[in-house]
Amino acid sequence: MTDVNPAPKRPAMIDGPRVRPAGVLEFRVLGPIEAYFGGTRLPVTAGRQRSLLGLLLLDCDRAISTTRIVDGLWGARPPAGAEHAIEVYVSRLRAQFRASGADATVAKRGNGYVLKAPPATVDAHRFETLLLAGRAAHSRGRPDDAFELLSQALQLWRGRPLEDAELEGTTALSESSRLEELRLQAVEERIDAQLALGRHRSVVADLEQYVSEEPLREHLRAQLMLALYRSGRQAEALAVYRRTRETLVEQFGIDPMPELRSLEQAILRQDAELDPPTDAWVALSRVEAIPLGPSSSRSERLHVVTGRGLRVANRIRAELQGRATHRRAGRS
Repeated sequence: MTDVNPAPKRPAMIDGPRVRPAGVLEFRVLGPIEAYFGGTRLPVTAGRQRSLLGLLLLDCDRAISTTRIVDGLWGARPPAGAEHAIEVYVSRLRAQFRASGADATVAKRGNGYVLKAPPATVDAHRFETLLLAGRAAHSRGRPDDAFELLSQALQLWRGRPLEDAELEGTTALSESSRLEELRLQAVEERIDAQLALGRHRSVVADLEQYVSEEPLREHLRAQLMLALYRSGRQAEALAVYRRTRETLVEQFGIDPMPELRSLEQAILRQDAELDPPTDAWVALSRVEAIPLGPSSSRSERLHVVTGRGLRVANRIRAELQGRATHRRAGRS
């Protein structure tokens, strides 16, 4: 079984991490903490001042209590002058924003502080927006759009969230873990889109790497089994299941999830439901309906393939157009 729709070149990004038009403010926390304004990188002092900026960016345009900031910077053992130290860090951040001319500042709000800047200036917020858009596209039956949106979301990542921040306490660490979990979900959902587009051969190597890095994520293993099976490697797909079951039984005394068990049985009986999408399905996942003429009704619309000119899709197009022409001739 061959890929019916090979992967295209990496798509252009909507909000790429390296695109910094003049006058645009950009904060980056999906990796080392960085700030840019008008194409110039803003100096962000290392240490707890950088960590404070990271905490404020995670809740951009929303107030964070001083208690949470103290917990994030020092954990359970803050120094006696912790609140005064925070005031000093805030004052330095304000001075840096003023000196750069950036449209952002740190304001006092109640018993806490807020970084006043549009959430869209922070890569973590853009990542979540693109992730939701990718999910919506897939749910509408547009795996090609889902793949591009999820690819753009994942390109925003440069390392661990707040990689160079000195964070303590549960609040900051749990937010970092939440973002990392969303990244893994984006990886899985992008692979789902690629499998829906018939790109099973091209994802095998990546899936093998992901499984080695995240051996307990069973959905990744299910995706690898399906990709191998569709690539004509049934024995290897079943071997993935056996290794998964051995790992779970030996380490945790549990069996694989129903998803994995059902997939193994489907592979053993060579269930037709596991077959890759046909050329027609892939082509028609990227069609748009256009009227045949100014007076065409909704039932007289012709579906025109907007992707690659696949032969089977062209046959479908010709048949639809022939039927529409026949209907018009019958009314004349």
